[in-house]
Amino acid sequence: MLELVHVGKTYPSVGNEGGAHVLKDVTLKVEKGRSMVIVGPSGSGKSTLLNIIGALDHPTKGQVLLDGRDLAGLSETELARIRNRQIGFISNCTISCRNARSSRMFWCRRWPTGSVRRWMTCAKGQSIF
Repeated sequence: MLELVHVGKTYPSVGNEGGAHVLKDVTLKVEKGRSMVIVGPSGSGKSTLLNIIGALDHPTKGQVLLDGRDLAGLSETELARIRNRQIGFISNCTISCRNARSSRMFWCRRWPTGSVRRWMTCAKGQSIF
């Protein structure tokens, strides 16, 4: 399970002594094998949240737990192993494929082995490749 507990992220900001607060008190749980979608307007902290979830950045407050382990205490080698084997992202991956066969959708999925498999899905759910 992935769990964020009261996570916050603040970046230093010129002219703002307290810094720029990008994430404030984010708490969430994602069960193993589940998917999650993060949406929001530009500048709302989506990329910052993904970087923290993906162990690419550290929160300035709170904890990120993966299967009960706090990611803050892990070495870069351990974090790289986790990124390779346990965490996957799909970023802006759904695109319109009008060139393929009228209006189809392209989907990517990151498998636990680290490989990315791609397939096309027709409007009727038929596999194109």
